[in-house]
Amino acid sequence: MEFLVAIGSSIVGKIGEYTVDPIGRQFGYLFYYQYNIKNLTEQFRRLKDTKQDLQHSVDVAKRRGEEIKQSVNSWLSEAESISKMVESFLSEEGQANTGCSIKSFPNLVLRHRLSRKAKKMAQSVVEIKEAASKFDKVSDVPILQNIFGTKDYTVFGTRNSILNGIMEALRNSDVRMIGVYGMAGVGKTTLAKEVAKRALEANLFNDAVEVAVSAYPKVEKIQQDIAERLGLKFQEDGVKARAVRLRHRLRQEEKFLIILDDVWKTLDLLDIRICFEDNQKGCKILITSRYKGVLEDDMGVDKNFEVELLSDSEAWNCFAKIVGNNLLSDENSDEFKHLATQIVKECARLPLAIVTVAHALKNKRIHFWKDALRRLRRSSVDDNVYSSVKLSYDFLENREARWILPFCSLYEEDADISIDNLCNERDSVKMHDVIHDVVISVAASEVEMYNIRVQKHCLRPFFDYSDELDIIEFPKLKEIRLDVIARLIQFCSQSQGQGREQLLFADSAYTLFNQKVAFPSLKNLQLEKLNSIKRIWPNQLPEASKLHNLEDLSVESCKGLKYVLPFAIAESLVQLKNLSVRKCVAVEEIIMIKEPKEEVEKIDKKLFPKLKSLELSYLPNLVRFCSIEINILCSLNFIPEVRIRNCLKLWNTSAEKREDKDMNLQEKISLRSPCDEKAS
Repeated sequence: MEFLVAIGSSIVGKIGEYTVDPIGRQFGYLFYYQYNIKNLTEQFRRLKDTKQDLQHSVDVAKRRGEEIKQSVNSWLSEAESISKMVESFLSEEGQANTGCSIKSFPNLVLRHRLSRKAKKMAQSVVEIKEAASKFDKVSDVPILQNIFGTKDYTVFGTRNSILNGIMEALRNSDVRMIGVYGMAGVGKTTLAKEVAKRALEANLFNDAVEVAVSAYPKVEKIQQDIAERLGLKFQEDGVKARAVRLRHRLRQEEKFLIILDDVWKTLDLLDIRICFEDNQKGCKILITSRYKGVLEDDMGVDKNFEVELLSDSEAWNCFAKIVGNNLLSDENSDEFKHLATQIVKECARLPLAIVTVAHALKNKRIHFWKDALRRLRRSSVDDNVYSSVKLSYDFLENREARWILPFCSLYEEDADISIDNLCNERDSVKMHDVIHDVVISVAASEVEMYNIRVQKHCLRPFFDYSDELDIIEFPKLKEIRLDVIARLIQFCSQSQGQGREQLLFADSAYTLFNQKVAFPSLKNLQLEKLNSIKRIWPNQLPEASKLHNLEDLSVESCKGLKYVLPFAIAESLVQLKNLSVRKCVAVEEIIMIKEPKEEVEKIDKKLFPKLKSLELSYLPNLVRFCSIEINILCSLNFIPEVRIRNCLKLWNTSAEKREDKDMNLQEKISLRSPCDEKAS
C-alpha cells in the first residue's frame, strides 16, 4: 500500500513539474515584461560600445596596412546582424500596450510574445559581447608577395621567345638555376623583373626576391636582402654565422624564386648558403650577367638565355612611342622623321640608349634633334650607351635635376636612394648601373660643388679607379662638404685589386684623399663628423694633386685625427684664407712635419701667406701648432683674427716655457687664455 502511495506521489510531482513550472514561466513573461525590455536595452547599449571599440581597433590596424583576423570580421558581421534585429524589435515594442477594447486593456498575447523574445535576444547579445573579450589582437602583419614588373613594359617579339623560354624553364623541375646574359643596356634586368611578375601571377612561386650583386658584391647585403624578404631577422654577426641561419630558413620554402642581378664574376652560393635541397624542386635561382662565361663556367647554370638587340622595327616603335607617334606621323614632319631614323640607327638598337635619347628629345624643338644626332655620330659604336645617357643629362632643363643626379651617383650601384633625402618625398628610386657610371664621369669633369651628407652605414669609397689610371681629376669642382659619414675612410679607393673589406677597414696608412685624386679648382673643403678617418692627406703628393687654390679649410668633430696637415700639403696652401679646426678630440698638432728641420728651414717662403682667420677650438689634446719650431710660421703674426678656445694642453705646455721674449709665435698664441673668444 505504501508502495502505491509513493508511486502516486511521484506521479503527482512529475505532473506538477511539467505543468506548474511551464505555466509559471509563461506568466513570468507577462509579469517581467518591463524588466526584460529594459535588460535588453541595457545589454544592447553595452554591445554597441564593445562593437565601436573593436571597430576603432580594426580601423587603426587597416591604416597600418595590417590584415584583420577572420574571426574578428566574423564577429563584427554577426554583431551587426544582431544589432539590426534588436533595433527593429525595440522600435516595435510599443505595440505591446495596444489595447483590445475601448478601455485599451493591454494585449497580453503580444506582451507575452515580446517579453519572451526580449529575454532570448538579451541572452544572445550577452554571449556575443563576451566573445569579443577573447580577442587578444584584431590583426596580423600580412605576409605580402613581392611586386615586380616595370612601368610601361613593352612586349617585343625578340623578347617574347626568350621570356617564354625562361617561363618554361621555371616550370621544369629538373632546372634549378637559369642564366640571362647580354651586353650593358640591352634590358636584362627589365626582362628578369617581368619574368618574376608573370611567374608569381601564374602561381609558380609563393614569393620572389631580387638582389643586386654588381661588380663589387657585398655578401652581407645579399644575405640581408634575401632575409628581409623571408621575414628573417639575423641575430648573428658575420657572413658565416648568417649563412647558417639563412640556409635553415630557406629549407622551409617550397616555391621561392631568387633573382641575382648583374653578376660580374664568380659568386660562391654555397658560402652564402643560397642553395636549395633536392626535394625543393619548386625553388629556383635566376641570374643575370653581361658575360655568358660567368654564367656557364663560373656559376654553372642549367639553362642559359641571351638577350639580343632589338630588331630595327622594334627600335623604331620604341622610340616613336616615347616621343609621340603623332609627331612622326604628321604630314609636315618629314624632317623629324628623317632625323628620328638616323638617331635610332645611332642608338644601335640598344633599349637603354633608345629610351634615354627618346625621353631627352620628347617635346623638344628640331634644333635639339639635330644637335643630338651630331653628338651621337661623334661617338664610337662602343660608346653609344654612354653618349646617349650623357646627351639625356645635357638636355635636362631643370637645374635641380642636374645637381641631384651627381648626388645620386655617390650611392653604391643599385642602391635604393631615398627621395626623402633628395626632396622630402617618402619614396625611393634606383639608378641603372650604366647611368651610374656615366653620371660619375660627368660629375668628375663638370660639377663645381658636392655637398655630401650620407648615412652612417656608407662603406664604399665615393669613387673607384683602375690601377692603369695615373690620376682622377675633378677640374671644375670648387667645393666639397663631407658631413656625417661615420664609416668613410677614403674618397677614392686605393686599388681595384684589393679586397673590399681590406680596402675599407685598413689601418691608418689609408688617407681620405690620396695621390691619385686631384682638385685643381677646389676652394672650399669642409669635413665634419668623419669618425673613421685617421689622416686626411698622405705625407707627400704629386704637384697635380696639391691644393694651390684652396681658400677655406674647416675640420670639425673628426675623432680619429691626430694631426690635420702634413707639411707638404700646408706648404702648398698659398691661397688659404680661413683655417678652422674644432672638436677634434685626438688632434695633437695642426701641422705634422716629418722632414728634417734643416730641409724645412731652407724654404724661404712662408706658410699661409694670405691667412686671415685661424680658429682652434675644443681640442683637448692639442699640444703644439707644429711638431718642430720653424721660422716660417712668423707670417702668422699678421693674421687679423685668431680664436683659441678650450685647448688646455696647448696652454699648459706653453706656460712652462721660457720667458716671453724668447718665445716663438706658436708659444705666444698658446699663452692667450684658453677661454678667449677672440684675440686680434
